[in-house]
Amino acid sequence: MDKNTAVHPVAILRKIEAVQVLYYLEDHNPHVTLDRMTADLHLDGSLLADIITKLLAYEFIEFSKERQEYSLTVYGRNMVKTLHEISIN
Repeated sequence: MDKNTAVHPVAILRKIEAVQVLYYLEDHNPHVTLDRMTADLHLDGSLLADIITKLLAYEFIEFSKERQEYSLTVYGRNMVKTLHEISIN
């Protein structure tokens, strides 16, 4: 990803949909398929694809090719924890 056009991780987390995806994955860890995420979150397919691409690029989430499932990384779990702390304060 070109650093000049890359979106900073915090910037993508300002989008409510990206936060929604992270919280959803936390609730449904360890693994979620794209079909299930699409059905449960009721997000536009292209918007969800864009969010997932960015979350993968910044290693908030990972994708298992073997199982075709997404899950949070350690960094992603730490980000969800930070978001919880921000919402409490």
